[in-house]
Amino acid sequence: MLLQSISLFPQQRKYAISGTVFEQDSANVMPFVNLINMRNGNGTITDYNGKFTLIAQNNDTLVFSYLGFARKKIPVAQIKNLTDSTKRPLKVVMQRIMVTLAPATAFATKYKQNEIDYMKRYSKEHKKMTILESAESPITALYNQFSRKGKEQRKLREIFERILTEEEVAKKFNPEILRQLTEDEFVDYERFRKYCWYVTDEYILSHEGYDLYAPIMDCYRRWKADGK
Repeated sequence: MLLQSISLFPQQRKYAISGTVFEQDSANVMPFVNLINMRNGNGTITDYNGKFTLIAQNNDTLVFSYLGFARKKIPVAQIKNLTDSTKRPLKVVMQRIMVTLAPATAFATKYKQNEIDYMKRYSKEHKKMTILESAESPITALYNQFSRKGKEQRKLREIFERILTEEEVAKKFNPEILRQLTEDEFVDYERFRKYCWYVTDEYILSHEGYDLYAPIMDCYRRWKADGK
């Protein structure tokens, strides 16, 4: 039993692991690369200079992922020790993949491009027409406000605008992007969106890169901690 405890001890030791992520030319750093510990789901995202720091054990495996690049797995045991609590700094080089699922196509779009173009044109023209008619004639404005035809036009415009918003959101955050960020093939996108209530459509549309994906990863860690 004593020998067994001694052999298991190195596996339980925690190490500070740091490093920098580069593109395949080894010249350009990569900010906002997602880093996940496969064993426990803990992770982080590289900063604006491509740097990261994470605590992990010897039996863990780190996975680096970024849209358009091949995932890179690094077993912690293969990283050279500097001290009893620190590993050698890593230089991680990501390889771009030729065939990618772009955010716009990773989501199964329900509408054809000509339909989307029509919805955009309708919403834009109807807004212009409503403003002009309201300015020129109070009677026309009242008619558009309370008539059946006016209500139907407003309802149609609201439907089109909601559909267009969903399409724009899906380009930046969709089930495939969530799976790539979290390395979780079984995460339920719809349940996650309800759980992570503060990442609204408006938030997604108004944020980019680290500012968008860091809160999502924070929410995912709480999601896992809650046993979801």
